[in-house]
Amino acid sequence: MELFTRVSGRKDLSRANSIAHLIFVSSVFAADSTASVTTIGEYTFTIQKKNFGMTHELTVTRRDKPVWSVSDYYVRLLNSDSLGMPRDLTDDKIQDVVIETYSGGAHCCFAQYVLSLGTKIEALDTIENAGKWSDKDGDGLWEVTANDLTLDYWKLPHSDSPLPVVILEATRDGFAPNIELMRARLRRRVMCWRCCVSRATRGNGRII
Repeated sequence: MELFTRVSGRKDLSRANSIAHLIFVSSVFAADSTASVTTIGEYTFTIQKKNFGMTHELTVTRRDKPVWSVSDYYVRLLNSDSLGMPRDLTDDKIQDVVIETYSGGAHCCFAQYVLSLGTKIEALDTIENAGKWSDKDGDGLWEVTANDLTLDYWKLPHSDSPLPVVILEATRDGFAPNIELMRARLRRRVMCWRCCVSRATRGNGRII
């Protein structure tokens, strides 16, 4: 708005419109480019923008040989700048990384690929509806907390759909729910709710 409030006359307005048009065209029709390159051990993770920026492609190479790749509307490597990665997520003494993708949808469309960086790269599991990683039980191994979207839009709009929280931990067969951690989380929430109700009613059963 400030740009157009300062111009005076049709000539200046036309010039401002031309500049804005050039900026837009240059951004939309920009050539494919490399967004980032990250090296972890023998593996190199390269993210490239393609299709005029509408697609991001991540390619993993080892000794200059492609060994794994994924492409989507947006792709990122959850590295040490964001989550303290890479780290051993499965207690097999091998570093793991997490690749997150997003397809551009409104209420879904995230996925996280867990990769093991051994002598041969291995895709351990795919976490749908990308979650948050942390060490919930203090055992040194990180769990991932995510929403289960199984019932999303089932007879209800997204805003009212039940989206239960699940906590997943590494097992021999991939990541599976940790029931004890989920129960502990629920107990904490119930205790917090009871405390809030008690304060609101001040013990007399009526909300003040």
